[in-house]
Amino acid sequence: MVDQQRLLVFIDRKTEVVTCVDTLELGPGVHTHIGIHDRVPLGAVIVRTRGAKGGIPICVVYRDLLRAMRGEGYAEDYYDEEIPTLTMALGDAHWALQAVHDSDDLRDPEMVAEREERLIAIIRLAAEGSSEYKERAGANAERALQLLDKLGRGNPMAAAMANWGVTVQLDKQLLQALGAGARVSKSHLAIVQALTRIWESIRHADIELASMGRWWSPGRKQPLDLAQAVRLASRVERIAAPLKLIHAAPYAQMPLMLVLADQLDELGRMLCDEERFMNAGPLVHLIRESLGLLLIHRRLAQALIVPAKARRFKRAFTDIEVQKLNDDVHTLLTEVRVMEHSLSLGNPGLISSRLVVGLSEALYGVFRQFQADEVSPEKVYEGLQGVLDLYKTH
Repeated sequence: MVDQQRLLVFIDRKTEVVTCVDTLELGPGVHTHIGIHDRVPLGAVIVRTRGAKGGIPICVVYRDLLRAMRGEGYAEDYYDEEIPTLTMALGDAHWALQAVHDSDDLRDPEMVAEREERLIAIIRLAAEGSSEYKERAGANAERALQLLDKLGRGNPMAAAMANWGVTVQLDKQLLQALGAGARVSKSHLAIVQALTRIWESIRHADIELASMGRWWSPGRKQPLDLAQAVRLASRVERIAAPLKLIHAAPYAQMPLMLVLADQLDELGRMLCDEERFMNAGPLVHLIRESLGLLLIHRRLAQALIVPAKARRFKRAFTDIEVQKLNDDVHTLLTEVRVMEHSLSLGNPGLISSRLVVGLSEALYGVFRQFQADEVSPEKVYEGLQGVLDLYKTH
């Protein structure tokens, strides 16, 4: 898929300011910023909502793809729960309306109690959100509870009218949620696909470099010649091409990605140089170390999803989540320490060695969180986010 460049005019949902930026379209309703703007960071991900003002779409701006993935994921989870909840509430509202007409003016105490219980549940649901439709539904439900007028006389018609208002407002809220849920699912999918393309490009590069590295293995029976080296240079060019097309944060601005691009360019030049192609083996090894660090970044980003959701929805970890996170962090820490030891024996680049040492220290700090009697989603989230942030500066 080739990302399409376009000028995007939108209203920032947070600032309510009309904004015009150069973007690449990553998928339906999802763009990444590729220009210069004082309020929209380079590489930011811009996601269109269903709303608009004066024909201008309203968009959410995320600092990078990872935050966009989590943010749209939160929204998708919300609507996955909200839609069934609204459907049940709408059913309760219809039942309460029917009860007004079919219960002999609600003289049956059990019928009255059941109707009150369902309407009170709707009032509680309305109090949980700030939606205009929900607020109206809650207000109508409160009026629908009043079966007597000010003089104490039975007034089921007024209760029925208020009850009808509940069904109308909940129906509007459900339709809005269904539309928003569909939009969020599409944008979330587009973001995940964009991330997957990046991650697959990195993984493919690592596999190709691993295969290529065998040409410099000690004792190889068939030695590398210049013609084969030039063919390898063509493979390197194909490996580098998709990595150079990454414009979304955090990858486009990562120092490690810039190092990797320079390493691949230099490898291509070495392989085409009659005097240097035989000495390209150590550079292949260094490139694989850079790719290994990027693959660790991917796994860190994936590990952050669970604590981020627990933090967002203010819930505790389950025992299974704690065990899985503990295992993931321990595995990552072990791999980084092996890399740290390997780099200490060779002649690593300044950026990668600083990053590896930083990752080792930060991951150990996260790992210690799991030794506590109660593991805090907030602290684990902050710890893992801190580990990821090291890639911005190292």
